[in-house]
Amino acid sequence: MGRVSRYMLRRPGLFVLSTLSVLLVGVLVNAAVFGYLEAVRLREHWRERFTIRAIFREDVRREFMEQIREEVARHPLVGQVVLVSPEEARARFLERLGLSEGEVAGVSFPASLEVVPRHVEDLPEIAAILREEGTFVEVFYGGKEVEGFLRLFRLLLKALSGFLLGVLGFGVFVIVVTTALTVQLRGREVEVLSLVGAPSAFSLAPFLFEGLFGGLLGGAGAYLLGLAFFVPFFRLVGEAFPGFLWVNVEELLVVLLPLDLGVGCGMGVLGVLLGHWRARRRRP
Repeated sequence: MGRVSRYMLRRPGLFVLSTLSVLLVGVLVNAAVFGYLEAVRLREHWRERFTIRAIFREDVRREFMEQIREEVARHPLVGQVVLVSPEEARARFLERLGLSEGEVAGVSFPASLEVVPRHVEDLPEIAAILREEGTFVEVFYGGKEVEGFLRLFRLLLKALSGFLLGVLGFGVFVIVVTTALTVQLRGREVEVLSLVGAPSAFSLAPFLFEGLFGGLLGGAGAYLLGLAFFVPFFRLVGEAFPGFLWVNVEELLVVLLPLDLGVGCGMGVLGVLLGHWRARRRRP
């Protein structure tokens, strides 16, 4: 540890730059994770609204309907299946429109299956499977509304993935450059260690501990900044928009703590390894 602290004190600017880059990346990662968790929460809420309705043919017997319901319920993509009898369909219709039995006398209501998928993006696939059954007159769901939501959700996931890869790449690049510069500035010291027979791991160790320590500091700083921002933020928006489905702040902070520390330490170690390798390759 004495060698590590001596190296950091000798070039504190480079160490601070690496730590700040990890801190910046951690803050951006926290924002991206918040956006992802919020999108997933909204998706799970809308999943109940995006229900597939499959109308049985009139000649299908009740026993066969129950058999179809059990087969559909066993499908891995299906979350919930409800068999709606003609009587229940009539009762729902009357309740929804506020009508009496006499006003719909002579109107037949077919039985149907209501299928809720485990994930909203599986709606088209499940609907296609039901259409192949041949026992349904019609299979329908949200149509363009659902397809628009799915396109938006996939686009959001791709954008967040690209954003995360970009900020992680930026952070690792900064650490690689600063580590390579540090190794070059201490090139004579590393060269002397090599001449006296010291293994490469011996000269790498202080840089590695420095990167690990800087990554840990940057990750912890990103978590503390997230804590200082998200707690009052959720309190404010919870009072302003009480009906909105906000992410639970306790759950978010539980996710961010290991994520920030892991990303920070991983970036620090990876950046140091690449920077050390790059500097040793370029040294004559």
